Amino acid sequence: MRMPKLKQENHLRLKKPCANCPFKKEGAIELAPGRLEGIINDIVENDMTTFHCHKTVHSKSGGEWDEEGNYAPSGQESMCAGAAAYLMKIGRPTVAMRIAFAFGYAKVSDWDEAQTLVIEPLVQGGVNESASMESIEFIEPITEEKNGREQAQH
Repeated sequence: MRMPKLKQENHLRLKKPCANCPFKKEGAIELAPGRLEGIINDIVENDMTTFHCHKTVHSKSGGEWDEEGNYAPSGQESMCAGAAAYLMKIGRPTVAMRIAFAFGYAKVSDWDEAQTLVIEPLVQGGVNESASMESIEFIEPITEEKNGREQAQH
């Protein structure tokens, strides 16, 4: 199976949760018992993964489902803004988010407002209870101007 080329600007374009985002404190879509906890466990334990917004999966530009219920992404999906805000709230952005911060595709503050709308951390103790974005050091985004100055100095 050929994997679609993911576009960074598409993947992290959503900054506010949908009206019925499962991560919202109020108005969240009802999921099967344990489903939200499973999603959270997946994205916290594996920072190489993501959770797509259901509105970008179930759309004309979304991917396709096979007979066994496996999803083949189209490459047009976006990360769920609620999931991104939740991860920022607990200080655990995904690898894709950290790369976007490093290269200037996204800012650490992009989901600040959304953090007030999403649920509180479900995991007590350990990193989820004490982590904050203040404890994570981010490198300054590389810009053409800065890159040119550094090359001229060497």
